Amino acid sequence: MKRRLFPLLVAVSAVLSLVAALAIPEAGVGALLWLAFPFRQLGTLLRTLSLSGAAGNAGAWVLYALFCLLPALYLLLRVIRRRAVWPDALLAVLSAVLFFVMDLFINPTELAARFGGAEAMGASALGGTVYSLLLAYVGLRLCRVRETDAARLSAALRALLYAVACVLAVDAFGGTAAALRTSFAALREGNTALSAAALAPSYAVLVLRGIVAALPSLAGIAVILTALPLLDAIADGPYSGETVAAARRLARVSRATLAVVLLSQAALSVLQAVAADAVRASGYSVSLPLGQAALLLAALLLSELFMRGKALQDDHDSII
Repeated sequence: MKRRLFPLLVAVSAVLSLVAALAIPEAGVGALLWLAFPFRQLGTLLRTLSLSGAAGNAGAWVLYALFCLLPALYLLLRVIRRRAVWPDALLAVLSAVLFFVMDLFINPTELAARFGGAEAMGASALGGTVYSLLLAYVGLRLCRVRETDAARLSAALRALLYAVACVLAVDAFGGTAAALRTSFAALREGNTALSAAALAPSYAVLVLRGIVAALPSLAGIAVILTALPLLDAIADGPYSGETVAAARRLARVSRATLAVVLLSQAALSVLQAVAADAVRASGYSVSLPLGQAALLLAALLLSELFMRGKALQDDHDSII
């Protein structure tokens, strides 16, 4: 996948998750239903299409079959190209599971009956089953990449970074929207005697808390976006000036994102303490963003290693 498609992929993930978060009617179980995305939404769409008439029902069956057969079709393509390996057998299992899972999502009454009336828990369990198979397949495929195959290693790492960025986008936008929706509902229900004007500072603090909570995920996306040019530079020449410059940019971005995350947490705590008498939804947390800290240290280490490698390469070239 070309690097210019990265922002589009992240944006699509963010928008879809945001729409799903706002469309979930059960605000109290929104966190559970994230594992069911997008299967639950697709099931609802197919059910609506099926009930629209004979033509809609036929279209729903076609879409249902095509979606569930996607892993099997990919397996067939790999077999035809003689690239299939033993982990690809999970693709056939995944297609079979999708037929079962999507049938339950299309029929929510049956889904609830299978899980003792707990539809949200059942949806989460079914979505988690599909994702566990996907993760198992991806992990087993990664295990087959040899350390000497630099091109495949780079492609695998790039695909992994893209996947992580999409997950971070879902968490930053969809997860934050779902959490804000639940927090707003709880604030309204717990303060019915207060007017909307009196609750305005509390709503503002909740929004700020949501933004601060989303910052680590947004910072991770920024770091990944900066790391992609470094992968390209390493492929062209691990000790080139471009590689060193890309490693330094990654270190700068990692340092900046860590500072922003830490300062935003501190600023929010100070704001809530100062405005404590007007806020009915305060929440204090002290956390060290270990992910950002680890990225910063790794980026600094890479920058130092590439600079030393370039110095050795320059000395070698000067001797020759």
